[in-house]
Amino acid sequence: MWTRIHQIVILAILLVSVSVVSGYSDSAGFSPSSITYFPDDEWAFATPEEQEMSSTILDEMMQYIEDSSAPIHGLVVTRNGYLVKEGYWSYYTITSPHHIFSCTKSFTGTLVGIAIKEGFIDNVSQRVVDFFPGMTIENLDSRKEAMTLEHVLTMTTGLDWNEWNNSYDDPTNMYNQMFGSSNPIQFFLDLPMAHEPGEQWMYTTGASHLLSAIIQETTGVTTREFAEEYLFDPLNMTIGGWNVDSQGINNGGTQLYVTPRAMAKLGLLYLNNGSWDDQEILPEDWTDQASSPHANI
Repeated sequence: MWTRIHQIVILAILLVSVSVVSGYSDSAGFSPSSITYFPDDEWAFATPEEQEMSSTILDEMMQYIEDSSAPIHGLVVTRNGYLVKEGYWSYYTITSPHHIFSCTKSFTGTLVGIAIKEGFIDNVSQRVVDFFPGMTIENLDSRKEAMTLEHVLTMTTGLDWNEWNNSYDDPTNMYNQMFGSSNPIQFFLDLPMAHEPGEQWMYTTGASHLLSAIIQETTGVTTREFAEEYLFDPLNMTIGGWNVDSQGINNGGTQLYVTPRAMAKLGLLYLNNGSWDDQEILPEDWTDQASSPHANI
């Protein structure tokens, strides 16, 4: 139960963060050109006032966290690349990687963009079945053959999947069935189609895991190894574990452990349109595509 509560809290924080960024962008003309500093191993601090923020409001927020029983373990606030407020609770510290649950999906999707930029994947229009030429896939029809990488990225695969119809503690939950199988990717791709690809959105952790498998298939290394070379190391991110499935594929939808600072760096990368200082990490239009609506929810 508490695991689900933690995920809800994380989701709420992310939604608030998106709202704050969007609101600031509209009201104060935020643009990537405002980012003048990119942290490496260390991270420079600035006062909130130096970055046109309010110490009073941030201090009140920190005090609220101290006084409440909210299961918050770490909080990082940045502005124009600088740290303006940071706090850790329970036994967590600056260097403690945290299980980020479904926020893992943001890292996996980012890595797909990097794989496209680096030439391992052509584009998001590639058919999913073409990534697995040696696999015999059940329930293969014209709809499944038409499923593309974009459909997987946007969780509009059309596969007959629903992980919200019962608890994640229930062994019959679709997620648990998939990862309890001897070959999770085979399990996922064997599912029958319920809709045309792109027709209906459904929250699908299996799709995010499929992205990880596609990264491994196209690059010849594990998703973690690929991430270390092209994302974690270039951005000096502190990463803990990243669990794998029964086939040794890093879980694309959950079970990545990172620090709050690493999470903040991913956000900073997107705020700067996929570039880190002078290094282009993502394709030029990737951040625009990633932050644009692709399905009705």
